[in-house]
Amino acid sequence: MLLVFLGALYDSLPLIPLALGLVWTLRYQQIADLSLAGSFSIGAGVAAAMLAAGHGVVLALLAGLLVGVLVGLFMTLTVNVLRIEPLMSGLLVLFVSYAVSLGITQGTITIPSEHNPLEALLNLERTAGFALWMHPYLNLVFLLIGSILIGVSIFVFKSEWGCAFRALEDQSGGKAYLSSLGVSAGALSTTGFVVAALLASISGMLVAMRDGQATSSLGLDSLIEVIPAYVLGIALFEKRPRRIGGNRGHGGKSETTWTQGYLHSVLNTISSFSAPVASAMGIVLFFVIINAAQRWTGISWLPRVVIGVFIMLLLGLRPALDAWKRRRTQRRATQVVQEGRNLIIKDLTVAYATINGPLQVLDGLNLEATPGTVTLISGRNGCGKSTMLQ
Repeated sequence: MLLVFLGALYDSLPLIPLALGLVWTLRYQQIADLSLAGSFSIGAGVAAAMLAAGHGVVLALLAGLLVGVLVGLFMTLTVNVLRIEPLMSGLLVLFVSYAVSLGITQGTITIPSEHNPLEALLNLERTAGFALWMHPYLNLVFLLIGSILIGVSIFVFKSEWGCAFRALEDQSGGKAYLSSLGVSAGALSTTGFVVAALLASISGMLVAMRDGQATSSLGLDSLIEVIPAYVLGIALFEKRPRRIGGNRGHGGKSETTWTQGYLHSVLNTISSFSAPVASAMGIVLFFVIINAAQRWTGISWLPRVVIGVFIMLLLGLRPALDAWKRRRTQRRATQVVQEGRNLIIKDLTVAYATINGPLQVLDGLNLEATPGTVTLISGRNGCGKSTMLQ
């Protein structure tokens, strides 16, 4: 069982940045960005070529990151400037990146073991415990990549710019509202494409150094594997909180900035902040399933794509299961109020839509229910006595 888990980590950890790139484009921007496969391949090819030529690890990593940024800017040019449909833009960028990667690698390029900082990963199953983490160059690379990922995560999930970018997921009115605030949707889109391509190139470099070689078709193969794992993680692990609140000031009142109000009401519904964690967990679980299936069936050549398609078919049954759970919950939650008696409901959260405005959320409500009406008594961010529902 330990070897199954170690094998899953061996396969999944380098692909987690690619899954985060899918979160950036497929989830936040609602775009199926095939250019991620191109960024993956060209980043791996450039880093492998520089390592094979004897250049330093840091220089090779920086070169791979640079070409990843260039791929993201190229994708931005085709979508935002040339106004090409995003799917076709992704195909165009993928073909160009594939051609460049093919010219660099000539099909396949091998990284000499003396220049490969992740050489210790090549003998993972023969390593006792986790002693491989003591490899100095391995620690250097993971420290560099981890610093980049942490920096990007802090920028995206802790800054107002990142909060605004996540609001792009609201396809109904997010872009219009951001424009009214003076935030350029085009600049946000550029940020999304560049960060996604950067993450994909990081993933490609890690996979190339893990395998000791880079191939021109590596990106598309990896993207095909990551997509069902991403879907698996989102379906199983993502949680949607009821509310994202602001900082509490004096007197319990909320201190708001320009990103709160509408933006937070949007984030209440999409809850995208948990998508990266869910996708990473999905990647690990996907490869745990694959390694377990290969070991227990004895079929070492069992195609990962076949397992991915089977998992996605099983996930297709999830909506029917959710509908059954909702009906069961509704039956349990139904409470009959007899005539002449009242029912008090405390600490309730209510979400409702206005005619021309965004979704409004009231929390901490106390409701008094009778057979004919439901009356609001008080609430933390809304108070008074009025009939809400008849």
